[in-house]
Amino acid sequence: MIFLLHLIETLRKPPHSISETELWIAGNELMELTEAGFKLDWLKTKLRKVSFKRMTSYDNVSRVQEFENQVKNLKAEVSLERKTTYDHCSRVRKLEKQVKNLTAELNIEKEKSAAYATKVYALEKTMSDIIEFNKKWNSEQV
Repeated sequence: MIFLLHLIETLRKPPHSISETELWIAGNELMELTEAGFKLDWLKTKLRKVSFKRMTSYDNVSRVQEFENQVKNLKAEVSLERKTTYDHCSRVRKLEKQVKNLTAELNIEKEKSAAYATKVYALEKTMSDIIEFNKKWNSEQV
């Protein structure tokens, strides 16, 4: 009789809270009671239903946990990607700033170069004028 009470108590629990061992023991108790002459087809049906519900709830819990892990991994991946993207954007901004500064320096150097070229041209013109003037002056002296 204790087997029967224990079996009924086990089968009254929520399917997800029954362990595999408890189901195995319940199956053995049911088999012993049936061999002893008890007609327990209704209890056999109940055991099958509980076993099935436990399997499906375990599968659902397992799938939910799997999805939760996937979501967790994807969140970590997104976070890493955001950090990487932020780092890349930061590097791009730094490089753009360097390019802007170098362009400004280049323009300054071009202006200096143009100013020097103008001065060199002016000096060459002055030298040319002096040489020309010197030639005229020397020819008048003769």
